[in-house]
Amino acid sequence: MKFHPHILRIWLGCLFLLICGTTAYAQSTYPVQVYTQLMPPYTPHVPAYYTGMQEKLKVTLINTDMQQPVVNVFLRMKITSSSFSLVNPPEVFTPTMQLPAGVSTQLSLNDLAVYFRRKNIRTSGNQAEFNRTQLLPDNFYRFHFEVYEAATNKLLSNPNMGFAQAMIAAGDPPVLNLPEKGKVIKESPIPSIFFSWTPRHLNSPAAAYGTEYELSLVEIYDKKTPAENAFLYSRVLYTETVRSTSFIHSAAQPMLIPGMRFEEFNIPLGSTYNFMDYGNINMF
Repeated sequence: MKFHPHILRIWLGCLFLLICGTTAYAQSTYPVQVYTQLMPPYTPHVPAYYTGMQEKLKVTLINTDMQQPVVNVFLRMKITSSSFSLVNPPEVFTPTMQLPAGVSTQLSLNDLAVYFRRKNIRTSGNQAEFNRTQLLPDNFYRFHFEVYEAATNKLLSNPNMGFAQAMIAAGDPPVLNLPEKGKVIKESPIPSIFFSWTPRHLNSPAAAYGTEYELSLVEIYDKKTPAENAFLYSRVLYTETVRSTSFIHSAAQPMLIPGMRFEEFNIPLGSTYNFMDYGNINMF
């Protein structure tokens, strides 16, 4: 079937007008654009999204309504999954802010903190566990911020756009291979103790990103208390940070006292709360 060039130009013109009209309608209906970004590794530890030195959550707002130079707005946050949600309910009043037309406004960590305050959030799911750990249960999450006009409570942002999604899950801590737990190490004039561990988090989207390990060696003087408990109050002999999954204790490290018990604490660094049990404790 052939189209006359004149008819084809008419069809293309109509299509262009339809697209422009749809875009203009969307901008007039939802004049504030929201851009939400999650920074990997995606941590289940909720306070990490509004505290610390590294931004884990970025929220940018743009007022596209050039007919209104400044608009006063307030925001509501929604973090949702199939089994758990954390939201700012309608009865909670969050601070207002001004959005100049055509200017990008990015929320700081201090700006974000107010939306995570306990008095400003409602949770569904295992609320008791969340209050105890401040960890999101493993699931696929959507982070969404809605913008409302302060004077009218009118929704100014598109509820179906501007959100960020990610699979958030805690990884399993590493397992110490060598030395074996409870093993007696023979005294040697040239110390050489080989530490080796197996990571179990490599399939986790939250924890497998640029992992470093902190290895601490602790002297255990209390022989009656279980080593896992004595570790919490015993003297740390030394601490090393490594990227590999092995380490050799040599003459460069402090000498070990014969007859003493020692405990090795191996914990993935970068984002401690990305791991269940916050790491792993082993005694040898």
